[in-house]
Amino acid sequence: MRKKVRLVRLAIRMMARIGREAILERGFGHEDMVFEAFSGLGEMALPEWFRCIGRGTEHQDSHKGIDFVVQTDVGKIFVQIKSSKYIADKFRLRQISRRYSRYIVVVIIDDNLKSHEAVRLKILSGVSRMRDVFLAKRVWHMAA
Repeated sequence: MRKKVRLVRLAIRMMARIGREAILERGFGHEDMVFEAFSGLGEMALPEWFRCIGRGTEHQDSHKGIDFVVQTDVGKIFVQIKSSKYIADKFRLRQISRRYSRYIVVVIIDDNLKSHEAVRLKILSGVSRMRDVFLAKRVWHMAA
């Protein structure tokens, strides 16, 4: 009987590990999609404030929750890519609890986004909102 219970527990742990690996692979696929979307820019014009985008370092990704670093006219803006609203909300809770910086843009890139242009628009939209926050803080500090 004990052996059967141990085998069941082992099977559950193995299924959980396989599930985690599948989720990680899905997330890496979405990150690759973002990278490819900005590599082949096609006909889409980028905003004048946008300088470039690059992947975060291994340390930034694993310890600070930063997948991409966008260089703009107001400085660096950090981006975290999530594959679902549920996972994005969990990340945002960690931002609230100060595990991660609240100045990281969380962008949901799911399987429904097929074109590179749609991915670029989603990233640029999130980064633009954070840029507006930085600009408002800059104006507020200048007025004080």
